[in-house]
Amino acid sequence: MAENRLLHLNQNGAGIHGTLANQYALNKLADGVTGRYWTLVELNGKALEPSPQTPYFSLDSETGRITGYAGCNRFFGGYELDAAASRLRFTQLASTMMACPDRRETEAAFMDMLRSIDNFSISDETLSLNRARMAPLARFEAVYIR
Repeated sequence: MAENRLLHLNQNGAGIHGTLANQYALNKLADGVTGRYWTLVELNGKALEPSPQTPYFSLDSETGRITGYAGCNRFFGGYELDAAASRLRFTQLASTMMACPDRRETEAAFMDMLRSIDNFSISDETLSLNRARMAPLARFEAVYIR
């Protein structure tokens, strides 16, 4: 028995085992800020056009880690979350060091935003990252990978 998971059974009513067993399970989608893949749609009030270089991140509640892509470099670190108070802070952020001159400004602004936020709000499939009571510094949309 698995919580938040629906398992397909074989014709005899037994669980399916083997290398393809995970293909026969449905997992409950996350309903909070963790466990989802968030892709950037707006940064500092400016909408971004979707592209292969669009920044994204995800928060892993089991490890307390953030991982993502800032437009050129991959990044990672920790986070502190108080979901009840909508408080979120990223800690010990680090990234790879590839050079992408054409994306340097957007990537720098994205990483600065991550370092400065202290709270969040979620409305439907949109996440806003904020600092104090100012306008959102960034907006993200949830993406589900199948």
